[in-house]
Amino acid sequence: IQGTIRSTASTNPITFYNTGNHGLRAAVRTWLDLNKNTIAAIANAVGANVYDLSTYNTNANTQSSFETWNANWTVGEGTTDWYLQSNFDFPDFVLPISGNVGWRQVDTHTSTSGYGTVTNTAFPGGINPVSCPGPCTTYPVVSAAGHYTQGLPSANLKIDILPDQLIARFAYGKVMSRPAPSQINIGRSTDIVGLTGKEGNPNLLPFLSTDYDAGLEWYISKLNYISVGFFQKDISRFIINTTQPLDIGGTTYSMTFPTNGTSPVTIKGIEAGVQYAFDWLPKPFDGFGFTANMTSQKDTGFTQKSLLDGAPLPFPGLSRMAENASIYYENDDFSVRTSYVWRSRWLINASG
Repeated sequence: IQGTIRSTASTNPITFYNTGNHGLRAAVRTWLDLNKNTIAAIANAVGANVYDLSTYNTNANTQSSFETWNANWTVGEGTTDWYLQSNFDFPDFVLPISGNVGWRQVDTHTSTSGYGTVTNTAFPGGINPVSCPGPCTTYPVVSAAGHYTQGLPSANLKIDILPDQLIARFAYGKVMSRPAPSQINIGRSTDIVGLTGKEGNPNLLPFLSTDYDAGLEWYISKLNYISVGFFQKDISRFIINTTQPLDIGGTTYSMTFPTNGTSPVTIKGIEAGVQYAFDWLPKPFDGFGFTANMTSQKDTGFTQKSLLDGAPLPFPGLSRMAENASIYYENDDFSVRTSYVWRSRWLINASG
């Protein structure tokens, strides 16, 4: 076998290590390429067909396969974006106004491929086709393609109520968040012991959020300010995990997979912040200061219930309260900061 590998395989440099010899032997700075010729030569040398990926596996609890077929998948994504933005500034109004409006157009194509599962009474493939003692499972290659186009408008407005002292800001925007590659993969994994499993969903769409913000900022000095803001986020097509029974080869599994939510969710909240520098103190104490902010928010419209007791669930990832504060000292040559961050409990996953 060693001779077969030497005559058919090759080594390739790993460019990551091409920064010089940091004590690594030359052999460590290469990787071994066992190509298809190597696999075929080994199979001929041992006189067996165990390296044929379609060979029937007679061992128990292997689903007739030498490979974990459904755990292997690929995902591709291609995106084209167009942007358009226009800025405006009217300094001579009764209240000076400035801002911008914009549009982003997103066009995305996705593709995913992997292995399906087909159960037969006889195994049809392999170098040496064999009959199965029971149902045989084969794993044909399957693929799926997706496409979506989304327009994302935005607008920002700044009003100088008292120039450089009291400023009002308003913002509107639609944003999207794409599903992760692991969420749109076509693969599937199952646990025969617990009769559970998980799989992806190639038909997932990105979730959308239409955001509205209004804020007021009071600049006490060049370094100190107090701010307060109100916001609302209207979320649709949010991605959550759903668990449903699924029959696979005559066995019912509790399968978990991601889906797009159908009920809109609204999040409303208020945020406040302050920054204060003690620049009026004598040196060297004039470098001290602190910042702090707080956010309080609440969601409505999320309809999924707890699988344990049927109780209502909050929107995944949302903390009702979040706070953080920092005390700092800085001058022209030195800066140090200590911070405290806290958020109330949040739901990681509604089902799984």
